[in-house]
Order: sequence, then C-alpha cells, then structure tokens
Amino acid sequence: MKKCIICDKLLYLSNFYKDPYRKDGLDVRCKKCRKKIDQKRRRDNPEKTKSNRKKWYQNKLKLWIDIVPKECNCEICGKKIYFNTGSHTNSIHFDHRHEGKESIKKSPINWISNHYPTLKNILIWKQSDFGKLCKTCNIGLPTIKRTNWRKNVNKYVSRNYGGVT
Repeated sequence: MKKCIICDKLLYLSNFYKDPYRKDGLDVRCKKCRKKIDQKRRRDNPEKTKSNRKKWYQNKLKLWIDIVPKECNCEICGKKIYFNTGSHTNSIHFDHRHEGKESIKKSPINWISNHYPTLKNILIWKQSDFGKLCKTCNIGLPTIKRTNWRKNVNKYVSRNYGGVT
C-alpha cells in the first residue's frame, strides 16, 4: 500500500506507474491523478503536445538563429556543418570545454530549446565555451564514460592478449 501525494488516498501498488528514479520504484502520484495532471498540461500547452513537438522545437531554434552560427567548420576534421538543418549527421554538435565554468552544464541544444533568447540567456550562451564539431568527431571525443570504456578495453586486451592497444 502506498499513499498518493495528490489525493491522499492509500492505494495498492498496482495503482502507481513505475518510476526508476524513486526509492521504491513507483511514482508518487496514483495513475488517476497522474492522468488528470497530464490532461491538464496537454490542454494548457497545446504547442508542446507530441504531434506539435517538432514544430515547437524548430520554432524555438529559429529564435536563436542570429546568435548561434548558421554554418561553420568542424574544429577537428574541417567538415562543413550547419545549425538547425534537421539532419543529425550534418548538424553542429556542441562540446563542453570547461566543466567548472559557470555556464550551460547540460546539452547546449536542449538548453536552447528550453530557453528564450533574452539578454541574460544570450550572455550565458556567449560566456559558455563550446567546441563546434561534426557528429563523427563528437562521438570520438573522450568523455568520462568513453575514457572508462577505453581503460576497460585496455585491461581486457592486456590481460587476455598480453598487449595494450
């Protein structure tokens, strides 16, 4: 049994959706309350519904088109890349260079799509230092996960084949 934080009813666990981020693995709202909240959000924000999400996202990106470069070259391989093309392989991938700096910590494109270009947000964008990369070069960069993966591969190869890659 679990208590819903919205309706304060004590309900069976089957009345809650799964949520892997919670300690008990279940949402804090019951299914009935969750459905009501979701319906209200869809009614209040029709531009953010699933059918309109792509259009809404592209309109948000268009607001930033004067601040973000429309086209540039990949800083590693020199390939020409573009902002807001719709093609994932040919578009700019922004890579964080300074993690400790007070700037955009999450994905820059997601940040742009969730923020309007106000003076404050433009200043934050300009203070953030991003590498402009093509998809191939961005994938090849050593992030923390990739660095750990490479270490594990090196351990495996040296243990099983007697050499390091």
